[in-house]
Amino acid sequence: MKGSVYQLKGVSYTYEGSGAPALDMGELSIRGGEVTVFTGPNGSGKSTLLALLSLDITPTKGELLLFGERPVPSRHRRRIGILDQHPYLFDTTVRANVEWGLRARKMVDGMDGQVGEVLDALGLSSYAERRARKLSGGEMQRVALARTLVLNPDILLLDEPTAHVDASSRERIESIVMEWVSREGGTAIVTTHDLALAHRLGGSAYRLQDGRASQTGVDNVFMGHFVGGVGGLFDTGHIKINVAGKRLGEAVTLRAEEVILSTHHLESSVRNNLYGVITDVSLGDGGLLMVTVDCGERIVASITPSGWADLGVSVGERVYVSFKASALRVIE
Repeated sequence: MKGSVYQLKGVSYTYEGSGAPALDMGELSIRGGEVTVFTGPNGSGKSTLLALLSLDITPTKGELLLFGERPVPSRHRRRIGILDQHPYLFDTTVRANVEWGLRARKMVDGMDGQVGEVLDALGLSSYAERRARKLSGGEMQRVALARTLVLNPDILLLDEPTAHVDASSRERIESIVMEWVSREGGTAIVTTHDLALAHRLGGSAYRLQDGRASQTGVDNVFMGHFVGGVGGLFDTGHIKINVAGKRLGEAVTLRAEEVILSTHHLESSVRNNLYGVITDVSLGDGGLLMVTVDCGERIVASITPSGWADLGVSVGERVYVSFKASALRVIE
């Protein structure tokens, strides 16, 4: 499903009794057939945005279009699947929970095969006859995702889908979401505090702050560990990066505007100097070009069109990639 699935035109939402909008999105298009991630702290507007996209609320101002038309909740909600951060499961078996939506919509033809397939995909086949509420938090989240996907939605809205789950469930959920988008051409929209999750899922990423969205966010997220268990040198398994300070964490972030591209090795105090192949050039916000370089890890740099012209390089050619140790931020 390509093209814009959602179009927000001057959209804002203000809760009754509040003097300021909880959401002030302006103009935004969300493309189909990919993952779009919205990151931001508590109170940034993530929950309000999901309520708007799920058609639970309507804009106070502006217009929201879904599939190019004004949505009719009774008709369009059937095309939207929702995975809440704390999903409600019925006090019955896993299988019965997953069957519930199909039975409610009277879609019982072929139900056994559909349910069996989605349980298998989420590693839940052996749990089918167990009581859903007796499972771990991660297993319950997988049951809720299975119950949503078996209805074959066009759009999947996920609210902090891996915030309170074990590592195994997190990997399974992320894998299934990405496979579903790739195989079915579906559209996944995720809200999260987790910058590393945004990086792993790929697609478009937006930063929400005070109800406003910007597509600047964090352009580079590197997963790995600090060498020797102390801050200073971060190892992704493919490259090693110098990080200022001694903080510990499993990921570090780097904004595209902090990255310097050059055709020669820079003789400076910059501690991170890598060499790689340009794999992509695209137009970013404000007329900047976003240049992707494969240095063992994918690194995105922003550069002005004139700066790009001065470099005199193109996709497939090699460049030096440099950035300061103090430009990196540690995700603890």
